[in-house]
Amino acid sequence: MKQNLLYLLLGIFLLANCQQEELSNAETGYGYLSISELSVATTQVHVVSSRADEEPLTIEILKDGETVQTLTETELANKIKLEAGTGYSLKVYSSDYGKESEWTNEDKGTPVYYAEKEFEILTDRTTEVKVEVPMTNFGVSFQFPEEYKEVFPSCTLSVKVGGRTVALQSGETAYFPYQAGTTFSYTLTATNKDNEPLTDTGSYGEEQTIASGTIYTISYEMETQSLNITE
Repeated sequence: MKQNLLYLLLGIFLLANCQQEELSNAETGYGYLSISELSVATTQVHVVSSRADEEPLTIEILKDGETVQTLTETELANKIKLEAGTGYSLKVYSSDYGKESEWTNEDKGTPVYYAEKEFEILTDRTTEVKVEVPMTNFGVSFQFPEEYKEVFPSCTLSVKVGGRTVALQSGETAYFPYQAGTTFSYTLTATNKDNEPLTDTGSYGEEQTIASGTIYTISYEMETQSLNITE
């Protein structure tokens, strides 16, 4: 009698475990992620608006802080199958994200893009996510009018941010990490056809506010013989 009762209790225990496992599997399920739109923010004049010549963005899917999948922009055409649940986040970044501190005086740097967004996957449902990715650093560009290059065949602009100084020729841009209160200084060094030197200096950000996602263009105006900054 006792043995039969033991078998009965054991059977009930196993049946309950099987039902609980089946219920757990049914509740988990799978759903899909669709990144319906991935765009780079272009909110200000002279913000980098075209990424045609840049490396593709990397898309990283995380679950509770752990990487689940890593994709490129070209792999977003299809829906992404994921286990249903919460705790998901999407990170989108360019190749130089997190590497800005490694740039030296010889490096011009690149525009750095980064965005993060949380989402949830529902069973047998498609979650659509739109991501706008801002440029998180800022740039300084140098423009010297073509008509003045005959007068000043040698012309360089040095831009200093913190302990890093980058030399620019006309048409070049250097990129710098952004943080609140950032300022930059610059020095124009030119030599005319008579080998006479010209030097002009200035700074920006002490009375103005430097913003991320912006390229500040420094140009030389021959009429006033001064440097002008636009953004």
